[in-house]
Amino acid sequence: MAGGGDEGNAEGLVVCVTGACGGVGSTICRLLGEQHTAKPVFEIRALDLVKPAGSNFTDLLANESKSTSRPVFKYIAGSVLDETLLRKAFAGCNVVIHAASLIDYGTGDLSPTKLLQVNVEGMRCVIRACRASGVSSLVYTSSTTAISHMGHNRNLKSDAPYPAAPQDYSGGLYAFSKAIAESLCVAADNSLCSVQTSSDTKDAAKQPQMLRTCALRLRNVYGEHDQVLVPQVVQAGLQGLMSFRIGMNEPQQDNMYIGNAAYGHLCAINVLQSEDQNRISKIAGRALNLSHEEPRSFYEAIAPFLEAFDIPVPTRRVPAWIMSVLAHIVVFLLSLIPRALRPRNSFTPESVLAIVDDMTFTDEEALHNLGFSPLFSIEEANCRTIKWLKEEWSGRPTAASPESTSNIPQWALLGLLAGTLGILFFQVGLV
Repeated sequence: MAGGGDEGNAEGLVVCVTGACGGVGSTICRLLGEQHTAKPVFEIRALDLVKPAGSNFTDLLANESKSTSRPVFKYIAGSVLDETLLRKAFAGCNVVIHAASLIDYGTGDLSPTKLLQVNVEGMRCVIRACRASGVSSLVYTSSTTAISHMGHNRNLKSDAPYPAAPQDYSGGLYAFSKAIAESLCVAADNSLCSVQTSSDTKDAAKQPQMLRTCALRLRNVYGEHDQVLVPQVVQAGLQGLMSFRIGMNEPQQDNMYIGNAAYGHLCAINVLQSEDQNRISKIAGRALNLSHEEPRSFYEAIAPFLEAFDIPVPTRRVPAWIMSVLAHIVVFLLSLIPRALRPRNSFTPESVLAIVDDMTFTDEEALHNLGFSPLFSIEEANCRTIKWLKEEWSGRPTAASPESTSNIPQWALLGLLAGTLGILFFQVGLV
């Protein structure tokens, strides 16, 4: 196969997706397979440490042997830290979508070294491999946490400044790592590839091949195959842990259905792979907020999913500062336990902030420059998410997910911590 990014394959685009078996990555693969791009897709390469599985890959896996008219599909097992593997995976690709990332909202499940290694050094490896392989377009899956300061973040546009120091990010070290990675992606735009392409295969003269890049920031992604937001919320409700609201107000937040988030990446491909240099210049070398839904409160957004499982939407409130203090104590106590023995915990200061702070990032200009309009309405997004959840949990005990045995019994832990906090206050004369 030709090694140049602009040549790729005469029959269509060749696209490699890293982190292809995650929620966003697998949905990107499905939409590529359904040909939601301006140019036809000839081949999809899915790079991940995990094998493809689930409904997003059903049709694609049927074409690993080129048995249908859909794009050729290839699974490549490996890590984004393996630069030699990346160069082989990217050879002949027009486009790379870098969706691989480790996520840790202060849970302590991942060491800081590992988080930075995968998210930051992985980005460097991807950029070097793109240049070495003659890839012409790189799209990075970033996060609005990259520009989220501590406290409220209202109506932040794509050009909002980064927080000044790592401790100023509301999303902790994860957010800091995404900010560094997207900065690397943006800085790599319009850089020269070491492998060049020829405008005429019979002509030995090589044409300069430039790498054009774009980062897309997502916020509160929900939908099929997402394991972070809705499944954890519904599971908490089924376990009786959603009996009150955190915070005394209703802060407004952006949310995005996973299908629309994935489609935004295809819109970026359409622009970067076009011949219109004016269009390309409006997104290349930029990090763009990909957010379009009307802001809602956290509890308004999750209400349809709770109601679908007959879980009452909480009405009683607990001040945010109390929950924040308890979350800090939880994280501290868990830090005393060796990481290998540490139970899973999603109750962290970062998770409390994610509920009680305004988080709105809609940038109409960015959406216009991407040529983005949602594929799925909110109503359809909710229906598809609920259908997937019920199919995923069919035949399982409704009060427990496959991983619930590893979770902390939070109701008991919170009670213990509340008592501990009371004792501490008493000892210092605050009570």
